[in-house]
Formats: sequence, C-alpha cells, structure tokens
Amino acid sequence: MKNYQSILLGSFLCLFFQYQVQAQTWMTFPTGTVSGTGIGITSAGTGNPFKLMADNTSQIQFFTGGTSNTTSLQRMTIDQNGNVGIGIATATLPADKLHIASGVLRVVGTDMSAIVSSSALRIGNYGDSYSWIQSNATSGNASPLLLNPKGGKVGIGTSSPQALLNIDGTGFNGTNDQTLRIGSAGNGPGASCIDMGILYNASPTTTPFQYVLTATTTSNSVFSIGSVGHKYMNFTTQGVERMFILKDGTVGIGQQSDFVKGFPSAFGLFVSKGILSERVKCAVKSTTNWSDHVFAKDYYLPSIEEMDLFIKTHKHLPGVPSAEQMVKNGLDVAEMDAKLLEKIEELALYVIELKKENEKMKKDMERMAKRK
Repeated sequence: MKNYQSILLGSFLCLFFQYQVQAQTWMTFPTGTVSGTGIGITSAGTGNPFKLMADNTSQIQFFTGGTSNTTSLQRMTIDQNGNVGIGIATATLPADKLHIASGVLRVVGTDMSAIVSSSALRIGNYGDSYSWIQSNATSGNASPLLLNPKGGKVGIGTSSPQALLNIDGTGFNGTNDQTLRIGSAGNGPGASCIDMGILYNASPTTTPFQYVLTATTTSNSVFSIGSVGHKYMNFTTQGVERMFILKDGTVGIGQQSDFVKGFPSAFGLFVSKGILSERVKCAVKSTTNWSDHVFAKDYYLPSIEEMDLFIKTHKHLPGVPSAEQMVKNGLDVAEMDAKLLEKIEELALYVIELKKENEKMKKDMERMAKRK
C-alpha cells in the first residue's frame, strides 16, 4: 500500500509540475470530499484548500533526487499524528510537531514586534541587529521562559558547560573573561549597568584569578553589594568563614564564633587574630581629646604626696584604667595614648617643679656657706 501511495504521489507531482512549468496551466482535480488516498480540493470555487491525503496510518513523504538519476532521498515526512519531520531517516517517524535532523532551523528577516495576545513561543531574527526569543501569555503579557526545566546545564559562549549556567567569552573591558552584565540598555561608561566577571591569566600559578564586579554608570551613581532582609553576608575560603558583615553594618574578620564577648555597638570592625601593620594612624576627634590641657594655668596637678597616697590605695595611676577595667572594656588606642601623654606631661611638670626646688635649695645652701 505504501509503495502504491508513493508511486501515486510521485506521478502526480511530476505531472503537476510539468503542467505548471511547461504549459503554465494548472491541472483540474475532482471536486468534493477527498477520502482515502488521493489528491484534490474539497469543493469547487475560489479559496478552497488544496489537499494531499493519506489514508489510515499512512504517511505523506516528499522526495528529491539523490546522487544519481536512479536514486531519490526522503526529505520531509508528515505522519498520521500531524508531526512533521525534515531530514529524518526513511524508517523514522517525527518525534515532535517539528523534527529536524542533520540540519538547523534558520529564521531570518523578522523584527521583534509587540507581544501578542496568545500563548506561544515566538522566534525571530532582525538581520545583523539581533535574533530573539519571546514567550507570550494569552493575557497579552510576557510569560516565563524556562531553559532545561527538567535539569541540565546551560552554556553561553561554550559548547561544554560545567555548571547549571556557564558563561564563557570575551567582553569584560575587552579582556578574556567570563562576563555577566546587569542593567539598562546601552554601552560604554554612560550605561547604567554592572559588569561581573573573572579575569584570568595564562599562568595562574604566578598571576591568580581575580573576581571582578564593577559598575559601569555615571560618576555620581552608587555601586553596592548587599544581602536582603535580616540576613548577613559572609566570605569563605576552603569552606571556612573568613569575613562577615552583620545586618547592622558590623564588619568582622575571622569567624563569628571567635568573638565570645559579642559585638559592642560602639565599634564597627572586629578582628579575631590581631592586626600586623607597618604603620597605623589614629584620628583625633577634637583638641579636647588630646592632652595639652595639662599645661593650662587652671590645670590641677596633684601633689607628690597625693600621688603617693593614690598609688598605695588603688595600685595604679590616677586617671589610668586598672587591669580589671582593661580586661573588661579593652584598650582604646587613641584614648590610652592621650592618657599616657597626660601622665608624661604631668611628669614634666613635676620635673620642672623639682628643678625649681633644687635651684632654691642650692641658692639657700650657697647663702648659708657665705655666712660661715
């Protein structure tokens, strides 16, 4: 039966195209309903459809010449379910509504028009400008577009993605990297967008990978990275927390569990293992936070006797925190430096006072020696 259908169809097409090309006329087909295997139009009159029909579970197949005059190749198949196959093997049925094998689908010359009010996936191309994919909903709005909803990796710029989304290509500031741009339309420094990428070197053992986030926007814009709601941000290496930012802005270096005394609100930066630096500069808020007031005329300098009594009673200098207070409250470097300078300046006043007393005693002794 299938051979008979193929012969009938092939004979018709040969005769049909012979009439069309050579005589520039059309064959006249029987009118009425076409049933079984046949070729025809449903009824007479302008605008009625032309039908090719196969009966039962048969297919409609289209062939073109092969490598010689004695061979022909199957190019397209329409199966009994309405599925269309292009380029599939002779004994293969199309697996979907459109099944293309050993080839690609090319769409050209279609601009990205407005969203239509129907549930559909639309694909188009607008010359060298762009190609596009748009998912539409019946409401006339855009609908979600899913890639591999059943699982599988997606690659952009790579044929072998190594993650759920693998972006590989050239584009970050003109260098080799993996780039993702988020923001409004536009190119160059005037565009409001953020570029993210990984800069890498051909010799990563000498030049390590560099993870980059940069804002490409106007000069007065703000670029920020943050968490949402009441969560905090943390940074890890080898699965261990190295740095964190709490929801109130507190920054910690180390693990949160290192800070057994918590995070007093008066401070913004906490370091668990200490800081090694070649140079540290502390800002002084105002002149009242420094110790030059010791040299003011109205400054009260305790007497040596008062100092002696305080030390014997409290076991530390006046105005200097005790060891217990230091353990409880910690050391404020700027405050302590100012306090130590205050004591040094007081010592200077004591030395000056002793010098004056010594000078007086020396003169008194000289006068007494002259009387003898």
